Amino acid sequence: MVQREGLHAPLQPGDYPELTTSYLLGVHEASLYMSMIGDMQWAVALGMMDIFAATMTLSRLRTVACEGHLGRLKRVHEFS
Repeated sequence: MVQREGLHAPLQPGDYPELTTSYLLGVHEASLYMSMIGDMQWAVALGMMDIFAATMTLSRLRTVACEGHLGRLKRVHEFS
């Protein structure tokens, strides 16, 4: 696994995605969000337990996905 320098955890310590105030995603971005959540759920099912907490946290917010949540998903994908 190759990680980007400076990434030590899927989510930053003290990060609370449910408190974000960014704009809701459009249709295309929401579809991308759902796809990325599905990828992460498969990764967890295949044994990548280091992203389990981030996956569960961000997947429960998929009905109200915001730009900040998409940024966090991209961070988790870079981490894994």
